[in-house]
Amino acid sequence: MQKIEEVILLMMLAACAADDMKQRSIPVWMPLAGFAALMILSPFAVELSLPERCLGFGMGLVFLAFSVLSGGRIGTGDGILLCVTGFALGLWDNLLLAFYGLAAAAVFCMFLLALGKATGKSRIPLVPFLCVGFLQMILLR
Repeated sequence: MQKIEEVILLMMLAACAADDMKQRSIPVWMPLAGFAALMILSPFAVELSLPERCLGFGMGLVFLAFSVLSGGRIGTGDGILLCVTGFALGLWDNLLLAFYGLAAAAVFCMFLLALGKATGKSRIPLVPFLCVGFLQMILLR
């Protein structure tokens, strides 16, 4: 069942990444559709317990809180997406996903800054880096 969840997450992340790059926003229905599919599968997926899934979801709620407290510097869609990935991955793997995604985004930003293509106030989409981070997690398993 874990592979099916991974495919759902990868499809959802890829679709959201494409929209995030084009429009700088994520349509709310995409993560919600992924969440609905994962909810349907969760009784059959025994790899994670419900408390582990809830803790992972809670990590996404922390990102949503940062979105509100930062005045939108972190996108609301990013927080919603991390709630969904947290439900599928659990707390520790969701933290790992966020780490990989944020690290990749930081390296990308350093290149943009070094090339003079961005300033400290520039905004970049996060979801493409979360997608890359998730692929990295799959390949390193």
